[in-house]
Amino acid sequence: MSAGLYVHVPFCAKKCLYCNFYSVIGTAPQIQDYATALQQEIDLFSNRAVWKTQQFSTIYFGGGTPSLLPPHQISSILVKLTNSFSFASSPEITLEANPESTSRQHLKLYRGMGFNRINIGIQSFFPHSLELLGRIHNVQQATSSIRHARLSGFDNIGIDLIFGIPGQTFTEWETCLETALAFEPEHISTYSLTLEKGTALTHLIESGTYRNVDEESERRQYLHAIDFLSAHGYEHYEISNFARTGFRSVHNQLYWNRAPYLGLGPSAHSFYPNIRYSNFSDLVTWHTQVRKGRRPVEMMERLSPDQQMLEWIFLGLRKREGFRVSDFNDRFKVNFEQKYRAVLKKLNDRHRRDDAEPFLVFDNGWLKLSRRGLLLYDSICAEFA
Repeated sequence: MSAGLYVHVPFCAKKCLYCNFYSVIGTAPQIQDYATALQQEIDLFSNRAVWKTQQFSTIYFGGGTPSLLPPHQISSILVKLTNSFSFASSPEITLEANPESTSRQHLKLYRGMGFNRINIGIQSFFPHSLELLGRIHNVQQATSSIRHARLSGFDNIGIDLIFGIPGQTFTEWETCLETALAFEPEHISTYSLTLEKGTALTHLIESGTYRNVDEESERRQYLHAIDFLSAHGYEHYEISNFARTGFRSVHNQLYWNRAPYLGLGPSAHSFYPNIRYSNFSDLVTWHTQVRKGRRPVEMMERLSPDQQMLEWIFLGLRKREGFRVSDFNDRFKVNFEQKYRAVLKKLNDRHRRDDAEPFLVFDNGWLKLSRRGLLLYDSICAEFA
């Protein structure tokens, strides 16, 4: 099974109000020190047998805002990665970028380095939504970034959009989707705004500064995205992700299929069958560990058989095709329908009581979420746990 490489770039020009990913407002010296330490971390992991013998099919620069790094630093990191690990032919190499940090000149340089996919954090095409989210780009920068990416030679462009934003009307969400479609991106991700504990936006809503969106409005926006994008040639292949034929995110599919992946940089997570570990979520601590020649791993966990089964179910149900039940049975030497008989009965009784569509569908040996089940993914997974 091929593996994925993830590089976490922990720098942002400004912290978005809704974001709980690890990031800092970086200075030029901090960014330079990070780039140097990251190359040292690459050596620490590439020399380990488990990763030295692994074949990688993807590289993904995420964050944070990777496009804040000077192009020459991104290039040197990419060269170091390709020289240190073994790769499949034509790996998918993705750069996350924010509109305000993507000049056409830089985009051309990224394409020339070997990046063949770019994912742009648009989030909204309406100024008041961008302001509420704490984004620092404007609508013109959003549209220009997509256009410049195409003119710079990217033929695999992904854009992120957020729905369920306080004050966002259904008509505005329709317009966001229509505007995105006009640029013909190969991939569109639509995320429901999640109020993470401790974020500035959560505090503003809890204090009454903003009023949260009601569940019915959020459901309506989500279902419209499914119908609208599907009608225009996008395959709904994961709860939040849509792609034109042949343009699914290879890297993200590795996560959902429980393939190995190596995460580099502060707060990055890694997985090798049945073992998870994560790096220190602090730039200084991470840097100190690397400088001392130590792998900057803060937490390591070996998953129990029950944890593995639950993870298989949770990740499998994220995919629109679901998972093959016989694969589950073969992998864990159990009978899925017998082991989870009580859960399946409870969910079945619930939908019968409501006289509504089932939450789960068995289809030619596969188990997947129904359209109704998509809306209740978290609560359905909680039943299995």
